[in-house]
Amino acid sequence: MKSLNTIFAKYFARGDVPKLPPPQVSLSSVVSERMNRALRRRLSDRVMDVFQESCIAGDLATAEELLAVMEGMHRRRQAAMGDRRLSTQELDAAREDLATRKADRAAPPVLEPAD
Repeated sequence: MKSLNTIFAKYFARGDVPKLPPPQVSLSSVVSERMNRALRRRLSDRVMDVFQESCIAGDLATAEELLAVMEGMHRRRQAAMGDRRLSTQELDAAREDLATRKADRAAPPVLEPAD
C-alpha cells in the first residue's frame, strides 16, 4: 500500500519553490590582485597607526622598529609596481617625527631661572 504522502503529493506540491542558487564562482586573478593590494594598503595604514601610538607613548625603540617595517613594506611595494613611483611623503613625515622626538629626548631639560 502506498502511503498517503505519495498519493496526494502531486496535488499539494509547491511549484513556486526557488531553485538552489548556482555554485559560487572563484574570484578571477584580477579581482583577487585588487583585493590583495587593498589589504596591503590597509595593513600599512595599521602599521602607521601603531607607529604613531608608540611615538605618543614615548616608546621610541618600538617606533624605530615599526619605521623599519614600513620602509620594508614600501620597498616591496615599489618593486612590485615596477616603473611607477610611489609617494614617500608618509614615510618622510614618520622619519622626521621620530628624529624630532629622539632629539627632544636627548636634549637636557631647560630650567627656568628662579626669581
